[in-house]
Amino acid sequence: MSKKTGKILKCKICKKEVYVPGKRLDTFRYCSYKCAGIARRGIVPKNAFKSGEKRIIGKNSYIWKGEKASYVAIHRWVKKWFGKPDHCEHCGAIDKRKYNWANISGKYHRVRDDWKQLCIPCHRKFDHHGEKSRITWHKNNDKKK
Repeated sequence: MSKKTGKILKCKICKKEVYVPGKRLDTFRYCSYKCAGIARRGIVPKNAFKSGEKRIIGKNSYIWKGEKASYVAIHRWVKKWFGKPDHCEHCGAIDKRKYNWANISGKYHRVRDDWKQLCIPCHRKFDHHGEKSRITWHKNNDKKK
């Protein structure tokens, strides 16, 4: 009968208590490949999650950027949590047009009151699309004179 020389140690990432054999006491840091991947690269290996295991989402996720998220990432987040826009809140159109989420304040907060559903023509008017493109065109072409 062999004598156990190991100890119960805590994983540095998930704080899970794990029995570690004596020969691994000096090198133990993480309980799994998943925790080691998070620690080394900030990335969880695809095979680290068991099928059906819930992933950590939102502010508790290790890849959450908060206010530093890109324009595209914020729009994807809005579409995921508020759903696909299906009507225009400005003109009331419900036909088979395409609709977008338009940001009201320009600060891109993740709050439903800061977004509205608009059809593409209303979204262009709301964002002053024509005026902005004219200003940009003049900025680029007036320098050449």
